[in-house]
Amino acid sequence: MKIIVTVQPRHSQSRTLRCFLAALQFYTEDNANQGGEEIFCDDASRLDMMHRVFKGRIIPLIIIFLCGILPQLCMNTIGYGRGGIIQEIFSITFLILALQYLVVFGIMTYQLYEYEKKVFPDKPSVKYKYVGISVLLLLFVVCIGLVFYFSKRSVYTISENADGFTIEAEQLNKTIEMEYYLKEGSIIEVSHDYEGGQIYISVGEEDKDPIFYGNSYSEIDDFTLVIQEDGYYIIKCSGQNAKGTLQFVIK
Repeated sequence: MKIIVTVQPRHSQSRTLRCFLAALQFYTEDNANQGGEEIFCDDASRLDMMHRVFKGRIIPLIIIFLCGILPQLCMNTIGYGRGGIIQEIFSITFLILALQYLVVFGIMTYQLYEYEKKVFPDKPSVKYKYVGISVLLLLFVVCIGLVFYFSKRSVYTISENADGFTIEAEQLNKTIEMEYYLKEGSIIEVSHDYEGGQIYISVGEEDKDPIFYGNSYSEIDDFTLVIQEDGYYIIKCSGQNAKGTLQFVIK
């Protein structure tokens, strides 16, 4: 290791060194030859070091964000296969990770902009560059919001007739309730053409345990219910990215 010492005596003619100021600069010749980290004393050199740190540590995070977190977020949010609670948990987890990454990128961008603006105050391209980066980060936030909006909306139609109703869903993410007054011995026939997502069906009187409850986890087949006593019965159909057709026939 090489040590450079600059000494400034308090009394130039005195042989006794009473007070001195020393500037020490340390570096290793290997690191100097290989472009390793150095101790800088000017703003431009510090900015160069910040850029090197950005390339070495932030760019890998950007690659992880673009190639890992975003695809998983879209897959688990938009849905694939039959989905379920596990997929919902993954969706929320990757959403939190994505927002954390975007916050880190935003803070890093702001800090680099403030420092680069200090080093190059008269360079207009600095502002334009970081405005572009900020717009890109904002677009990521907007895109994530749109993905959640379109994945959680419901697109369906209900066709009612004299003996029941039919639900045709392109995407169902809500609960549909239909109430009927049924007499003892009435029959409810339920058939469906299930294409994906999760569906939950329950039939029962208000404030009472349902006489039937089933979901697509248990592989609902077409079924028939016989009413045991008179009353107002509520048929509930809930979906989670559900797609398909449900038909209820009341006899």
